Amino acid sequence: MKRTNDIKQKIAEWQEMTTSYLKEIKTIISEQKVAKDFQVISYFTYSLNISHEQGDENFSPGSYHIQNLGASPLSNPYICIKLSADSPFDFSGKYLNKDSKQKMKLPNAWERMNDSKDKQEFWLRPTNVSKLEPNDTLSFSNFQVK
Repeated sequence: MKRTNDIKQKIAEWQEMTTSYLKEIKTIISEQKVAKDFQVISYFTYSLNISHEQGDENFSPGSYHIQNLGASPLSNPYICIKLSADSPFDFSGKYLNKDSKQKMKLPNAWERMNDSKDKQEFWLRPTNVSKLEPNDTLSFSNFQVK
């Protein structure tokens, strides 16, 4: 009889441990599910054109991409391209200033959101995209840093 009670007690302990482990696993899974809803990758693609001759121009054409790998749409996407204040770089690209007189609706157009006199920070948003759907990619293409 003592041995049967020991076995029953051991089984009860194992069931309690199993219940505790299952509860912890469910918590971890639910936390990972939330994280999967919001998964965004952003990256540059670029090339360098460097001259070794005095007076020739060096520049880097590039594109910036945002890819939504999550399960939910990304609302109001925007990017910031920041140049160091003490570097001699110039940034140019296909974007409109927010106070621009030109109101043409171009496909894949971007609008600069901050002051156009600021030469270090370029806050940009797409003009025709307010949501980046899951598995979609948004690109700010063909800018140059000279």
